[in-house]
Amino acid sequence: MAPGRTWVIMEECGSVAGQRRGAAFHGFLQDACSLSSAIPIARTLVVPFGLLLLAQHAVPLLQELAATHGTLLTVLPYLAAALPLSTALLLQRSRAVYLAIWLALGGWGLTLARAYATSEPLLSAVLFHACGILLPLNFALCGYLPEYRSASLRGLLLLGLIPLQLALLGWLLWSGRTDLLLPLNRLQLPAAVPGLRLPGAVVLAFLFALALLAARFWRQPSPFNAGLLMVLLALAVACNRAAAPAVPEAFVAAASLILAVALVLHTHHIAYRDELTGLPSRRALNEYLANLGRRYTIAMLDVDHFKQFNDTYGHDVGDQVLRMVASHLRRVGGGGKAFRYGGEEFTIVFAGKEAEQVRPQLEELREAIAAYPLVLRGTDRPTDGRAGRRRRGQGQRRHTAHVTISIGMASRSRELRDPAAVIKAADEALYRAKRAGRNRLAT
Repeated sequence: MAPGRTWVIMEECGSVAGQRRGAAFHGFLQDACSLSSAIPIARTLVVPFGLLLLAQHAVPLLQELAATHGTLLTVLPYLAAALPLSTALLLQRSRAVYLAIWLALGGWGLTLARAYATSEPLLSAVLFHACGILLPLNFALCGYLPEYRSASLRGLLLLGLIPLQLALLGWLLWSGRTDLLLPLNRLQLPAAVPGLRLPGAVVLAFLFALALLAARFWRQPSPFNAGLLMVLLALAVACNRAAAPAVPEAFVAAASLILAVALVLHTHHIAYRDELTGLPSRRALNEYLANLGRRYTIAMLDVDHFKQFNDTYGHDVGDQVLRMVASHLRRVGGGGKAFRYGGEEFTIVFAGKEAEQVRPQLEELREAIAAYPLVLRGTDRPTDGRAGRRRRGQGQRRHTAHVTISIGMASRSRELRDPAAVIKAADEALYRAKRAGRNRLAT
């Protein structure tokens, strides 16, 4: 390898970007298979669906409430939108602020469209199309935007998109140029779906947004992205049944509550999940250790010669090494739960297990990582797939490298009564493994 040349690490098939997406979703599925990790993931799905069901069952009650307290029903979407709005402002989440405002505007627009359906049918149609198109497209946009602090310049620029879109809508109404919307109104879908009352343009807007958000969730299965999908479903129901009393109010309110829950769960996800590897972080480890029983084993793992590897190949390659190691740690047997302790160090906790019970699983893990080939290719590799295949066909030389780990483990005993003492003992065993030559397990 030429001195000073930068290399990019790639696994045996596909590009780094594709593998990052695959590793991220694979890690998500691996986490979902473990009971302790499945709980927060289930909350991202169960709670939103529960709120949608609650909204459906609340519709008859809200219809009765409208007969005696119509004003309360009218302000319900705004009261519900205040929850994600205030939470987002407190957490400085610009995207959630933006979406909470759109939810309030959407509830207002659907209410007006229903109110003017008889007296001003043209105005009602324009308002309905505006809600049915702008709401899903803005939610899809936020699914792909980076997060900014709501008080930052970029956060304020994002909020500035709201008056721009409202100004365009106002111009269409007050200038009498609603004829520009006629192609949208004439758009018809080839086949009717039972129960579907939405015009073709609104259906296409929701399907387009759903495809974008589903793709985003596939690449980054975070609670916030899952929440955006559920909010979009709630808004689709609200628009589809906009003429029914209390239905849009109920489902727009449910959408606001789903957004608030997704925001809270996403904040928890950020605080307790390591962004680079996708493993639970040290903060999550500390809470997990506080709830262990009287029998457990803790293994401390460290990537051998990681600093030298990082200095030789660069930090990007070092990050890929950590991701590769983390992907193996997720699959460790024996009921072990893996965490990123910090830097190139990881922790695996085996609840209810003695050291000798998990030794085979740790040895298998160590051997699997040591045998895993890392294919190194230059940064001049073409980004175009066809060009890359042509160069591979020319017999271009491939450089490979292997990474090893050292492991130290310790179990709770009379001398090691608390998790801190067990971690310290496992850490001391880890250093013994390194002094003995690395790529080995010590107790």
